[in-house]
Amino acid sequence: MANIIRNCEENKLKIFKGFHKDHSEYEYLQVDQNIEFMKDRKRIIGICLKNFFQKNELLSYYAEDAIKKYLTKNKINFMNTGLFFEARDESKSISFDIDSQRPDFLINSKNFGSTFLDVKARRSLKKKLKDLEIDYFYLNEDEILSLKTVQDKMAIPVWLIIKDINDFDEEAKKYRHQKFYFTTLSAIYNYYSILKRKFTKHKMNVFSYRIPISILYETNSLDKIEFQKTLPGKLIDNMVELTKLAILEAEEIIKNYIREEKVFKSYLAHNLVFGSKEHSKFGSALPNFSVQDINSILWNLIDRGVVKYEKEKFLTLAKEK
Repeated sequence: MANIIRNCEENKLKIFKGFHKDHSEYEYLQVDQNIEFMKDRKRIIGICLKNFFQKNELLSYYAEDAIKKYLTKNKINFMNTGLFFEARDESKSISFDIDSQRPDFLINSKNFGSTFLDVKARRSLKKKLKDLEIDYFYLNEDEILSLKTVQDKMAIPVWLIIKDINDFDEEAKKYRHQKFYFTTLSAIYNYYSILKRKFTKHKMNVFSYRIPISILYETNSLDKIEFQKTLPGKLIDNMVELTKLAILEAEEIIKNYIREEKVFKSYLAHNLVFGSKEHSKFGSALPNFSVQDINSILWNLIDRGVVKYEKEKFLTLAKEK
């Protein structure tokens, strides 16, 4: 069995053959600036990958670590059930795959019994809608549905804990405060279902859902949890309008990208979400959208004749070459 070691502070991943302790006396053979082989006296026994994790992944690991320390300090019995990697077997005879969408902890509390906790690191965002300012986080549809499947199959409630990335201290490599946002998956799924019906009615294909902070509980203790919040009808309408505005803004960025730079359809969404400013002015221009969202918006523009798409050719705008 492979031994995998993660180092968040140095952003490294080490993979060893079999079970090995991470000793500094291993000889490191540099392949390039981000890859090193590790060798003992006889053979190569592992590989070290530098700058391996994306920033949002690292922030999630620190969020999970903060909750783990909270559980330990408060003597709440728990098991780590989440993993920081996915695994897929390509052999035809084996289908034992490891999915990333699983809760991070299974806890056993004297107040609530057995419960799954899924920890998210998300940046709180603020958007003005008429005379209102709405604070919200993003959750993807796949995340919600995967956790709902776990809750239904295991008959164990799932709770969501969200740590605000804005509270993360880059220098100290930790969150400044113990506080977190909390809600039940059932509450999120109810909100998602209502919003999904509204989006369908308006013929909007949405994958990333804005979760208003007003429906979450801000707390620093799992002992101080309430379950009394409701969903005002006006809030749902506001979130629909907010999503419409966000889609219109994304359309303008997509059109500007196509107008100012040469880009293939297959690269556009990934560049807008994860791309670097070094390679494109529009790199990470839409970091709070999912790739699915942007592809959906792009296809809508293509279907409406706003964007022209031909296989193996750069995207163009109608009446613009």
